[in-house]
Amino acid sequence: MTSLWLLGLNANTRVEERTLEWLLPAVACVFVFGSIPRQMKNFFASGLLFLAIGIYRLQQDVFPNHGGWPVFLLATGLALMVAAATTLR
Repeated sequence: MTSLWLLGLNANTRVEERTLEWLLPAVACVFVFGSIPRQMKNFFASGLLFLAIGIYRLQQDVFPNHGGWPVFLLATGLALMVAAATTLR
């Protein structure tokens, strides 16, 4: 994921930049959700870090002045954590 991030920072064309901006959060989500069943905490943590980086870059470049969708993602994540915690009891 580091290589995707660095490639996105050094992209030559706008198409490359946009593709890598959208690819980084997608790959990070695969790392996060793929690491949960295997209990691979280091992949989970690095996936969350790069997901945050990808969401921040999308917010700055693709969706400027649209701050509602990161707040929606945060609220949805908190709701899913509460739902998972209540069903495990």
